[in-house]
Amino acid sequence: MAGSLNCRQYPFSGMNFISSQMRAIDDAIEAFERAQDFQLLGKALQHAIEQFGFASFEFVEITDLGPNTPFHFGTSGRWRDVYVANGFRFIDPSLARARTVATPFDSHSVQMSGARTRQILRMFEAAADLGLTDGFFCPHHMRDADDRLRSHACALLWAGDAKGFRQSIAENRHALHLITMHFMERAMTLRGLREPTPATAVDELEITLRERQILALAAKGKTSAEIAEILQISSLTAQTHIKNAIRKMQASNKTHAVSLAIARGLVRL
Repeated sequence: MAGSLNCRQYPFSGMNFISSQMRAIDDAIEAFERAQDFQLLGKALQHAIEQFGFASFEFVEITDLGPNTPFHFGTSGRWRDVYVANGFRFIDPSLARARTVATPFDSHSVQMSGARTRQILRMFEAAADLGLTDGFFCPHHMRDADDRLRSHACALLWAGDAKGFRQSIAENRHALHLITMHFMERAMTLRGLREPTPATAVDELEITLRERQILALAAKGKTSAEIAEILQISSLTAQTHIKNAIRKMQASNKTHAVSLAIARGLVRL
């Protein structure tokens, strides 16, 4: 497992925060696209998340949480061995939640079921014994080449103090979501579950200038209300433009649309 890190070690601060954050996203995307195997892809994500204070990651297919062995790889080392050996996948509430939502969440927001509370607490204790104190989970749902729905979760693991974790998530959740979305898109391609999306798959003329502006602002973590204020339009108009962009990009949500727009050169960071 990578060495313990905390959010004070990443280089984003002061006036250079936004530009440093955007550069980290851009560098990660380029590294993912260059990766021709999972070893290189894993190294690229590990390098990216360390800049945000995270110690390691695990990527697991959650299409089926039954007894079949899923696709699973990452950099947590000993934790993955413990996780698999104890069958934690079958009781992990984070994976169960990731199957039903499209937005990221942290481990503190996950509800424990009464029947499995003792087992879940044992899982958390095992993670803590290995120095892992928190996690940020990014779900990913899309159709493969055979039009089968595939679901994955990318868990970013934290080995520092709780205050540092909260600060990093507050400042970087949108950047982390974008990075993991691109990572998971590339992983799907390397697994042969989908073909690389050609840049011409969506006619650039279909995406209006206003929609590009809104996608660019969303890529910087702006909410619909903030976008409306910046562009001096109503919140309803901003939301309508976002919905139109999602539909045209054939995306599952706003973050997915932003991710695709960046990959296809429609939005520049």
